[in-house]
Amino acid sequence: AGGIMAFDDRRDIVDIARQAMAFFAEESCGKCFPCRIGTQRLTERLDGGGPADLATWRAEVEDIGDVMKSTSACGLGMAAPFITDSLLKYFPDQVAQRVCA
Repeated sequence: AGGIMAFDDRRDIVDIARQAMAFFAEESCGKCFPCRIGTQRLTERLDGGGPADLATWRAEVEDIGDVMKSTSACGLGMAAPFITDSLLKYFPDQVAQRVCA
């Protein structure tokens, strides 16, 4: 299963990622700790929470994602971090603007 969404440059890509991560957090069954807590923490980070230093923020987001991918019990928990992975890979300037704002 998968999905494709198309947006133009008028949309805030960090907000789109936050909305998608919030969806994953809502859809998590809550049975495994990495997914239940990880999706919540990544949503918080995308919502402006966490360290104000970009390098620390990025390391924290990557660490949460790595734990989720390697220890979640199902595909939802393993796939959710791809949102933040893609955001950091393809939109680093937008992430920097949001985190350092």
